[in-house]
Amino acid sequence: MQLLFTKSMRGVDEGGQVGPPSWAWFAFASLAVSAAAITLWLGRGASFWHDECDFLHHRTLADPLSLLVPHNDHAVVLPAVVYRVIVDVVGTANYLPYLALLQAAHVATAAGLFAILLPRSAWLALGAAAVFLVLGSGADNLFWAFQITFVGSTAFGTWALWAAERGRWSLASALLAGSLFSSLVGVPFLIAAGVIALARDRQAIVWLGLPAGLLGGWWAVFGRGWVRPPDWATTEYGSPASIDSWSLVPGYLVKATMTTLAGVSGQGYGGAVLFLVALIAAAVVAYSRGWRPSPLQSGVMAGFVIFVAMVGVIRATNPAGFTPRYVYVAALLLLLILPAIRHTRLTSATAVVILALALSGNVITLVEKGADWATRTNGELACQR
Repeated sequence: MQLLFTKSMRGVDEGGQVGPPSWAWFAFASLAVSAAAITLWLGRGASFWHDECDFLHHRTLADPLSLLVPHNDHAVVLPAVVYRVIVDVVGTANYLPYLALLQAAHVATAAGLFAILLPRSAWLALGAAAVFLVLGSGADNLFWAFQITFVGSTAFGTWALWAAERGRWSLASALLAGSLFSSLVGVPFLIAAGVIALARDRQAIVWLGLPAGLLGGWWAVFGRGWVRPPDWATTEYGSPASIDSWSLVPGYLVKATMTTLAGVSGQGYGGAVLFLVALIAAAVVAYSRGWRPSPLQSGVMAGFVIFVAMVGVIRATNPAGFTPRYVYVAALLLLLILPAIRHTRLTSATAVVILALALSGNVITLVEKGADWATRTNGELACQR
């Protein structure tokens, strides 16, 4: 199997515009509508849970300052505002509007993934987007509306990379601000965009400094001295200031990578090992024949490592491991790295088998997780009022 840049991929790397096949976006839209409808139906039994207590009981549009305080150190300003608008408009009797908001952000993320991969190969873009749309291994971010924080960051960040790849730095800067002010998941996307800027236009670093500066200013004003509301469930995690926590990060990176590959493959750790071996072998062959990662692919690789390190320094000591809410973001980053593949009978057949396994495994997991999330809404953390 030989990986290579196709003619269309080289055009994007050089800043050119490549027109997609006329059917591609229609096919994506059909997949997205179908996947969203299925996921909303599977999530019909879900309701408010856990961290949503914060958005329901400690934030209000009548008190703008309440929308600016952190949530577990994250700047969740944009999700808090949108969430509270829905609360004030439709109330809390029905969870469906909240899940619809989450699905809208999820579809926007998948659309960004599709748009970035489309110049490399329409079939690659459709396959990756299809798997991501039904990513049962990332189900926390499909059935828990509070995760509009992570999903919002991922959506803004993905489209920021799309803009950065095309040299539209003012747009990338605005989108990165949206990503950072949805959650700290925006940081890996900022790093990825920085790598692209260093490779193509170092003056663009100024644009990237704007959202970073805004986040720093927000933290200086609102982040310091923040006290967790007393009715939140709390768990002891690692400390970013601890050398012991950082010492666990390399091992956590390996575990997180395998967990993500297992999730994307839909076939567990056995599938992850096979996929990893195939990818490494293909990359070695391609590298020996002249293939090199594009600035976007290099940036996303750096963003993946930063993301896992951010999670690991806090949660490497947690027995829950690399949970689905993190698999979702990591899976998106890994899918963005995918290069075009030479079309032969062998590679095409292999791709079809991989896609079929990934889709079937994730759809089965999606169904199981939808039922699981319906059971999480009982008890004192349900937050419905």
